[in-house]
Amino acid sequence: MISHRKFSPAEDKQIRSNWHSYASYYGIPEEEAPLYMGTETTSEPTGRGSEHAERLKFCKSTNFRPLMCKRLLNRTCGQVFRRCYLLFRNANEVQTAGFLRWVGNCWRYYINE
Repeated sequence: MISHRKFSPAEDKQIRSNWHSYASYYGIPEEEAPLYMGTETTSEPTGRGSEHAERLKFCKSTNFRPLMCKRLLNRTCGQVFRRCYLLFRNANEVQTAGFLRWVGNCWRYYINE
């Protein structure tokens, strides 16, 4: 039975575990998760360049989507990937917010460097 409720902390932990396993096995940096979690991995390349085409081909050849849905049997692939995108996008935003708090009003200096 497909669940339509909010993702539980255990499901979020499983998603993070699945990504960590996949990333470490294929040598992908952890911070590149949003590149793999977006809709770009589902569609054909549309003028985004060879890097996008290579990532799309890589995802298909390594069964990326089934591996990310591992042990989440009551969720659809679409639900899992939307949650993945939100989890990993928010992690990057939190890091950026922390950097901006640390930099304070001197952000123009760091951007212009």
